[in-house]
Amino acid sequence: MLSIALIVLAAVAMVALFNAKAAIQGFDERILPSVAKSLALSERVTHLAAAAPYVAEVSISARLNQEKAELLKRQDEARALAAQLPPASGSATGIPKVLSAMQVVLDDLIEFKRQDLALREEGRGRIHALSQLEHHIADMPERPRYAADHSLQLLRVALYAHNTLDLDEAERVYLAYTRSDIGLPCSAASASCCPP
Repeated sequence: MLSIALIVLAAVAMVALFNAKAAIQGFDERILPSVAKSLALSERVTHLAAAAPYVAEVSISARLNQEKAELLKRQDEARALAAQLPPASGSATGIPKVLSAMQVVLDDLIEFKRQDLALREEGRGRIHALSQLEHHIADMPERPRYAADHSLQLLRVALYAHNTLDLDEAERVYLAYTRSDIGLPCSAASASCCPP
């Protein structure tokens, strides 16, 4: 009788082991891939968010284009991973909205940086043009050279102005200069708007 009870207990234990094995396999097949994909998605989104400061610091248009291409690649990877998550998971429903919002922000950042780089390039071109003009002024007779040099300094003030108040001050100095016969040197303008 004891041997029959042991055989029955062994059979029950074997059935329980097979059931446990099937449950673990089901867990491995259903849950772990979702967890792995969620972790990979989290990593991709973190990389996207971490890229923003690098984009903001780019100083060359070609580098900005490279960063944009890399960001688009990362966004596509994140979307592909998000699409692989089971729709029943609660986090899968909000992910496309978050990724879309993140893309809008990154696109805006890239566009603002592109405009910033274009303005910087334009500013460098204008500074170069002013330097060329300065060389031409040096060959002029004294009285016209003084007036031209003063106008050149006012142009520099306007170019280096940080805000509209500096421009207003430059305009005030210029108007005072045009009303007088002697003119004013740049030092008479506001110190905050004179070029370094």
